[in-house]
Amino acid sequence: MKILTRYILREFIKPFILALMFFTVIILIVRVLEELQFILNSHPGLWLTFKYLILQVPAFIQIVIPIAVLFGVLIDLGGLAKTSELMAMRAGGANIFTAAVPLFFAGMV
Repeated sequence: MKILTRYILREFIKPFILALMFFTVIILIVRVLEELQFILNSHPGLWLTFKYLILQVPAFIQIVIPIAVLFGVLIDLGGLAKTSELMAMRAGGANIFTAAVPLFFAGMV
């Protein structure tokens, strides 16, 4: 794996993980607020409520992954363009698709 590919993927992973956690927590908070009336009426206990919400997290992550990938790609390419690293890659002889291909395959995975 080329150094440039590793660098681009490493810069992609940071905002991807952040967006994944952020959007998952937002969906979890919304779900708690939606089901708050049911939780208060049925008195299931703190542990059972916590367990119920934690077991829903994989489904939330499945919903959030496409949004997090998009967010990660946009932040990564925006950061590379802001610091003129894309222009430096072009000046160094790398094609613009060299930066896009690792992000495309990371998004597909």
